[in-house]
Amino acid sequence: MSEPLVTIEVRGLDSVMNTLLAPILLAEPLRVAFDRCGIAVSNEAKQRAPVFRGRLRQSIKWVTDTAQVPQFVRIGPNVDYAYYVHEGRRPGSWPPISAIRLWVERRGIDASPYAIARSIARRGIPGRPFLTDGLRAAEPAIRQSFAECGRGIEANWSQSGVR
Repeated sequence: MSEPLVTIEVRGLDSVMNTLLAPILLAEPLRVAFDRCGIAVSNEAKQRAPVFRGRLRQSIKWVTDTAQVPQFVRIGPNVDYAYYVHEGRRPGSWPPISAIRLWVERRGIDASPYAIARSIARRGIPGRPFLTDGLRAAEPAIRQSFAECGRGIEANWSQSGVR
């Protein structure tokens, strides 16, 4: 995935991973929690992403760590221009004329792509932080996912008979 990217990881998990019971106690509850977080953040980010052709929204995906005991989930788009949509473009930086030409043609705008690109280079464009805003909006779901994860770990602990 290209930038921007959100990663949710559990700090301190590596020290717990050194126990022999880590896979039994942690694996499934963490995988479920990370998957739920990925779904929640990507859905919120998709709702906040600007739409031209829909490629940006369609490209927002999430991937949970494939280790035996997952430690993170990554959420983000995989289109090249996502960074410029999310962060904006400072003055002095020219956008690709080919992308502007396509945008002008599809919008039916009667203007020179070069003139629009020059205007963007002069003034810049503001960012639209769809991913960051999506993360903030998904915070209650993230908190709930990890609360349920804790209950799942507790249930696994009590079933294992370890004290």
